[in-house]
Amino acid sequence: MRKGKHWAFSYLVLFVVTLIFSYCLFVFRGPTSEEGEMPNLFFAISFLVMIWIPGVVGIVFSRKENIRFPIFSKPNRFFFLAPLVVMVIVGVAILCSLPFDTLLDPIPFFKEGSAHPKVIPLLGILLGGYIGGLSVNMIAALGEEIYWRGYLWEKLKNKGALKAIGITGLLSGIWHLPIVIFVGYNYPGRPIFGSLVMVLLALALSVPITYYRLKGKSVMTAAAFHGSFNAIAPLSLIVFSDPNPTFLGATGLIGIGVIALYSLVFGLFSSARWKNLV
Repeated sequence: MRKGKHWAFSYLVLFVVTLIFSYCLFVFRGPTSEEGEMPNLFFAISFLVMIWIPGVVGIVFSRKENIRFPIFSKPNRFFFLAPLVVMVIVGVAILCSLPFDTLLDPIPFFKEGSAHPKVIPLLGILLGGYIGGLSVNMIAALGEEIYWRGYLWEKLKNKGALKAIGITGLLSGIWHLPIVIFVGYNYPGRPIFGSLVMVLLALALSVPITYYRLKGKSVMTAAAFHGSFNAIAPLSLIVFSDPNPTFLGATGLIGIGVIALYSLVFGLFSSARWKNLV
């Protein structure tokens, strides 16, 4: 096999292993309902193992091909900025979703009877999301990013930044399909349309995540953005009374539009923006 074809073989290995793992979880757990269900400790650990499959594959193939890329680095301002940008994206997604659903009353986590019933809990939630995005969730997301914005980016970047970003996002979205279909990830009870939305979400997120990967000079910074999104995005759904996850919130079509708008406003769809970064 030619060296240039290794990435395609690595992706095939990654997808097949993930497909088998997801199906095993489906068999032992059973199908999810439209409302979803809270996983027990076993499945929570199993899911963490599953999202580190890309990291293991990326490390194995990068060593095999002697490909080097920075996983960790001294945190710069983009590392600490990533959760704040995610908060803005999620906040805008919530605002854009308001015309299509009603907020819960009271909103979860907001206690009544306090002098500041909404401000203080909200600050606590945002602080928890910020810290979680740069710690536990970052480590979890690192399992994916070692492959997507580490190994695969190094293999594809010579094709041009935007093309590499598009391919990476598309492949990342397709990789998530077994998890969406068998585990109900992000879109429980909606395996078909949820799969399509998941691909679109991965494509949209690929742009800012890659940008932060390059500006942060490490995969760690990409994982900070990705992990922050995983930590904070669910908040955009739990505040609504009857949310449709494929449409509302940061992970639905509205959120995808907000992410694309962010990339457009900051010129991330322009090839010139990437010239000095790649």
